[in-house]
Amino acid sequence: MKSTLVATALGLAAAVFAAPQACLTQRQANRLVNRFIGILDHQGSDLGDANATAQALIADDYQEISDSILSLEGAPVSAAVLFG
Repeated sequence: MKSTLVATALGLAAAVFAAPQACLTQRQANRLVNRFIGILDHQGSDLGDANATAQALIADDYQEISDSILSLEGAPVSAAVLFG
């Protein structure tokens, strides 16, 4: 679970750095990653609880496709599950 959390946070940071219209400082990127981790581990952030942090950071049309929930259930990971 922690490796998924770190991979997701790093993916988010990479997406932020890849955005051509704006650049973040390292401090801003770290804050964004830590806030997103607060969503995933249900701890929240300086923006509030996990739900308030998610509302502040995640776009309305956000979707995630993942097999990880199937692996947690012990089900075959052959079909991705869409969350969003």
